[in-house]
Amino acid sequence: MAAGAVGIGASASGDVQAATFSLSRLDYIADRNKAALTTLGTLGADPGVLEKANNRLHQFSEFQKSRLRDAGIKPYRPSHASGGAIVRRKRVGSIPLDDLPTDKREGFPSGAWDRIVTLALYWCDGKRTIAEVAYLTEMEIGRPLKFDFDGYFRFLGRHGYVEIAN
Repeated sequence: MAAGAVGIGASASGDVQAATFSLSRLDYIADRNKAALTTLGTLGADPGVLEKANNRLHQFSEFQKSRLRDAGIKPYRPSHASGGAIVRRKRVGSIPLDDLPTDKREGFPSGAWDRIVTLALYWCDGKRTIAEVAYLTEMEIGRPLKFDFDGYFRFLGRHGYVEIAN
């Protein structure tokens, strides 16, 4: 997992933010890989092979995290998204805002072309909070983001693209 090496390098160069982000990203990467292995199981892959792969993944992830923790690195704590509200999408796919004039978009990007909002929308499953969606989007992108996730989803809610439950 490259995130471990990136974190060690960042720590050595004094980039604490990148190092803390790398530590947290290791959990994200391990989780995505576990999900992929689970999917392979549903497709008929050999359970013994999958178990060995899952164990190796876990061991390697723990080794990388221990290297970072031993270097004094603490987990990443996002500060921009404290939203406890839950977003539920009303439609499948991206939200391109084609039916909304550009001057009515409040500066928010189209979901047709913007990678951040496209990824964020795919994390909205009706169970995750805005803060969780923001965190997972950052983990997917691979770096901390300065994006107003709470404002964006509330904007979409005002225009009927999503439902927001508090």
